[in-house]
This record gives sequence, C-alpha cells and structure tokens, in this order.
Amino acid sequence: MAFDDKETVRLVLGGVPVCDRILDGLLARRKEVDAEITKLEQGQMFADQRTHPSDVAKRLKELKRESGSLRDSIDAELVVLTLIEKSLGSFRSEGAIAWLAGPALDDKLPRARELAAAALGETDATAAVRPLVKALRDANDRVRLTAAASLGRLKAAEAVDDLLKLLHEKEAWPVRGAAIEALGEIGERRAVGPLVQWIGKEEGRLQLDCAKALAKLTGENFGAVPEVWKRWWEEHRAEFEKGDAEPVGGGGGPAPGSTDGGYYGIPVQTERAIFILDVSGSMSKSSKDPGRDPADGEVSKIESAKNELARVIREFSPRGRFNVIVFNDVVKKWKETMVPSNAAMKAEAQAFVKDLSAASTTNIYDAMAAAFAVAGMGARDKYYDLGADTIFLLSDGSPTKSDGSLDDWEKVLAAVAEWNRLKRVTIHAIGVGGHNVAFMSRLASENGGQYVAR
Repeated sequence: MAFDDKETVRLVLGGVPVCDRILDGLLARRKEVDAEITKLEQGQMFADQRTHPSDVAKRLKELKRESGSLRDSIDAELVVLTLIEKSLGSFRSEGAIAWLAGPALDDKLPRARELAAAALGETDATAAVRPLVKALRDANDRVRLTAAASLGRLKAAEAVDDLLKLLHEKEAWPVRGAAIEALGEIGERRAVGPLVQWIGKEEGRLQLDCAKALAKLTGENFGAVPEVWKRWWEEHRAEFEKGDAEPVGGGGGPAPGSTDGGYYGIPVQTERAIFILDVSGSMSKSSKDPGRDPADGEVSKIESAKNELARVIREFSPRGRFNVIVFNDVVKKWKETMVPSNAAMKAEAQAFVKDLSAASTTNIYDAMAAAFAVAGMGARDKYYDLGADTIFLLSDGSPTKSDGSLDDWEKVLAAVAEWNRLKRVTIHAIGVGGHNVAFMSRLASENGGQYVAR
C-alpha cells in the first residue's frame, strides 16, 4: 500500500471526528422529521386510503422528501466510515502499526479507538497483541469487544487468560459474547474447562456461542446442552489437561430456549429478540397465491404471519426480553425499548399483533434502522443495556422508500452492514409470497442468520 506509514494513519483517523459530527446532525434531524411524519400519519398507518387536509398532505410530502434526502446523506457518511475502516485495516508497516497500537488506541474518541482495534486485528502483527489485551479494559464496551474479536482473529494464545476474565462481565453481555467467540477462534484447549463450566451460566444466544466455541476447541458437537458437556468433560478432562487429546467428533443436541417448531422453522435460540413484521398492502393477498385475494376458506399472508408470530411470542422464553416492530411506508414500534417476556407483556404483544392490518408499501430500511436503535447494537450506539442479539424479519416484498418509490436494496444491505459492523446481531429473514429472494437471502447470510421461504 502506498503511504503505508504513521502519518497516513493519523490523517485517515482524522476523518473520524468529522464524520461523527456530520452524522450526529443528520441523524438528529432525521429523527425529528420522521417523528413528525409518524405524528401526522397517526391512526392511518393501516388504512388503504389515507385522507389528510390539503395542508397536512402538502407537509407530509415535504417531510418525506426531506427524510429521503437525509437518508441519502447519512448513507454517504456511513460509506466514508466504511472506507476509513478498510483503509486502516490495510496498513502493514511497522510505523503504521505502532501508531495504531499507541496513539490511535489512546485516542479520546471511542470510535477512533474502536477502528484502531479492528485494524490491528487485520495486521497479523505480534506487536498488536499486548495493546489489544490492554484495550480489553477500555472504558467503552464497543472498544473492548472489538479488541476481543481482533485477538481472536490473531489467534493470540497469550490473551486467553484475559479473555476468560471477560466472562465475568455481568452487565456487558456483548463483551462476553465476543470473548467466548475469540476463545473458540484462538483454539487454546486450556479454555475448554472454563467454557464447560460457563455454558451452564449463560442463556439463549450466549449459551449457543459457548457451544460453538467448545465445538471448535474439542471437535465435539453436543449443542447448547450444559449437562452433556459436563459429563463429557468429566470423562476427557485428563486428556485435555495433559495436552494429548484428539478431536473425536460427536453428536448434537437442541439448544434450550428454542420454540418447538421455531419461527417458520428457524430455531428461536435467543432470549433477546426483535420481531419485525411487514404490514404492507400486498400482505393482504392469499397465502397460497400472492397474486390474488384470499378465496373462501383461505387466509391472507398477514393473517398467517400474525398467527405464527403470536404463537412464537407465547412460547418465547419467560426469562427473555423482546419487542415487535411493524412497517409499511412508516414504522411502528410496539414498545420503545426491549421488555421482559412475562405473561402480561406477552398478552399485550399478542393483542397488538392481532389488531394489525395491511396497507401501503415496504420500507424495510427504516424498519431495520428502528430495530437496531431498539437493539442498542447499531453502529452509532454507545450502550448495550436491555439490547437484542437477534432480529427476525418477515416480509413479502422488495424494499421501497418512505415515499413508496423502489429502494436500492444493495444500499439497504450496505446500511445494515454498517449498523451491524460488530456482527453481534444475528438477522434471520423469512420471505413469504412474492418476496425479493436475492435481498432476503443475502440479508440473512451476511448477518449470520438463516433465510427461509414460505
């Protein structure tokens, strides 16, 4: 790479605070605009024909135009940040690495420290390990989990003990998840015993992460079943402690917390889920033939989807937290934050789903943006309290913008990639009827999830 030196690193990182300031302003204004749109559309989200006084209709048109323009500007800034990240990951000179491991990891801006930690994970430089271990104690959780992921990519055996300490981070569950994944990537078998003990302490998605890490470390595949792992460890512990154990392969097991039939066959292996449901007009068509209205005795796509979602909510882990988001051209969150999945909340969510009807278009971009805001895992979020680790999107169409025009679904994927840059949120995609197969399948595959067509 030309100009592979510390001065170039410094200049590239200098673009981060500029992008941050621009994005802060754009995001704040778009939030205001979209809030006004939602207020003006109040009560008509599910109406086939929306009726507004002429002045309101005019204002809505202006707001939707501004919202679209703001979105384009936000996307452009996210592209710049992505380019900055890629540039930083391409530096290899001793001077550049020294700058990333020193001044960049000590930068006052958390975003800069995070990008430096990510870049060091691409270098294969032993000099990056000790600074990354130090970054595991950073005040910012995003920096810590990025450092953990980079240590995993570097297969830094000397970081195992420090990563094991992160398992005791009670509040920062994404940091625990990153540490678990890194331990599996590093491949040091001395992590097996602690992970076998830890798998019984985690729940949902993190318990599944433990099982995946253990499978990589041992060659066994017992699923997220703590009792089976503990019995196996009692039998094989001596071999691993001597360092002469050989992977032997093994069977599997169901992950606890899954609903019996999953969600359209996708196991619900999480206790922190957001369910996104498409309520666009085409969802009113027949579940058997999306080209026509339901015949006598048939159900519509939306009724079928509502029934399935209500069942999944009913069976969702009582220890978990969840939320529901619905969308057509506008987006409606059932709750502003994740809520506990107790009987009262489940009953309220099921009632909310039961009352839904279909109208208008398919604004997937803003639905996903709203989900990441609720999840607390987006590229702009600083905190992870009450967050989600899994999103389920059900849709029957191809993305459209808030004004109803066709969206560029490649740009939607790019935006999701930036929001989910840390890859801590799994996205499952369920396509029904005449959906965009290419978009839905890539949305899932690029975000660690499953895609199903129904």
